[in-house]
Amino acid sequence: KGLNQRLKNIKKAIKNKNFDKFGHILEEETLNMHTVMMTSTPPLLYWQGKTMEIMQIIRSWREEGLKSYFTIDAGPTVHIICLKKDTSSVKNKLSRISGIKLLIVNDVAKGAHFLNKHLF
Repeated sequence: KGLNQRLKNIKKAIKNKNFDKFGHILEEETLNMHTVMMTSTPPLLYWQGKTMEIMQIIRSWREEGLKSYFTIDAGPTVHIICLKKDTSSVKNKLSRISGIKLLIVNDVAKGAHFLNKHLF
């Protein structure tokens, strides 16, 4: 599928509050982006063993019923997307995996907005 179709599909998933569809598209786009980076010249190889391990673990969690999906930035860092009600469970499971250097939990934020004062 092309990017335009994926954009349509992910917008539809968000509009319909279809978390599973959203998560699958998110993972598909992540893997496509990294495939392009890995097959470029020179290849950009960001993933590490722990990156792959966490990707596989998240897939196994889904098979067990824990709805969670991964995305990966332009580096080895895995970002896990889950429902708010599952945050504690995901954190607990992640805390049992050795080799994770840092765990940050983000929540829905206010979003982009104007400030009337300077930041510094």
